[in-house]
Amino acid sequence: LDDIYKYPVPDYDSEEWKNLSSEEKTAFFNIPEDVLKKLSTKVLIQAYLDYPALLTAYAYNSPQQGFNVIRKNFNGIDELFKREDIEIESIKFYQSMDPGAYDVNWEPLEIGKFTHRILLFELLLAQEDFLSKLQMKNVKLFISDALKKLELKRKHRDIYGYYHIVGTAFLLARVINSKGEENRLKTQLLQLEGIKGFLGYGALLEEKALLHIVNIANKFIIS
Repeated sequence: LDDIYKYPVPDYDSEEWKNLSSEEKTAFFNIPEDVLKKLSTKVLIQAYLDYPALLTAYAYNSPQQGFNVIRKNFNGIDELFKREDIEIESIKFYQSMDPGAYDVNWEPLEIGKFTHRILLFELLLAQEDFLSKLQMKNVKLFISDALKKLELKRKHRDIYGYYHIVGTAFLLARVINSKGEENRLKTQLLQLEGIKGFLGYGALLEEKALLHIVNIANKFIIS
């Protein structure tokens, strides 16, 4: 199974669907266990991004709270975090994402879907389940890639709002917090005002604090 996973499409107007409980509707989109185990990690990453309810992660008080709810409801995430090759496949997938590779002629809905795919993948990568598998030999390359994406988002501020910038900064901060013990950059990070809430659940930070995170990330690359 190396293509894509296609989710079933319910008949939203049918009485059968309307009569289902919210739990049953959520379970409808879970991937059958026998299929789930056979999906390659690359396809499973794609399945996460295609999960029909994924955008609701940003309907909660914080990105982390939203992700926690999605993880609880969708069986693909825990399976993904169990994969031995999640590090290499996720790094390759993230590298393939280009924030500037959109068409200005796209409809607003299509552009929104494009930008949110990057944002929601960064939210997945910001989880300790992934960061614990990120080897130190790959950290600098990973941070460098995230910084490039941040710059591209800034360049295309016409479609990337402030919370898209914050999303990449959240990933950078969590990587530094997880991997910055040795070069003491974690200490610098933890001195920033409001960083505790930011690291914990992605609370919004002032632009000044975000710039400090970027500066610390750049120091990490050359350390």
